[in-house]
Amino acid sequence: MLPIIDGGKKKYAISYSFHLDTGDIARKAGEQIQEVAKRGYAEASRFLRRKYRALKVKKALGNMRKDLSRRIKLYLPINLKSLKSHVREIVHA
Repeated sequence: MLPIIDGGKKKYAISYSFHLDTGDIARKAGEQIQEVAKRGYAEASRFLRRKYRALKVKKALGNMRKDLSRRIKLYLPINLKSLKSHVREIVHA
């Protein structure tokens, strides 16, 4: 307590002092940074998982299409180019 002199009499007042704990401030700042980093990581990983899934589906569909066109060419004994031109002639006739 600090003495306060008022009219020749000593009175005492409570003084408030605080101790700035830099370690505590650094710990709290570190926790906040870690929390923000966790949220950012969660958002980024969710975005990447969705994109990766979409790319996998796109690649699978492309492979299926290529495989299907290869199989059709193998199983059809007729020439597809001549068939296309024949159909074109019929349509335009």
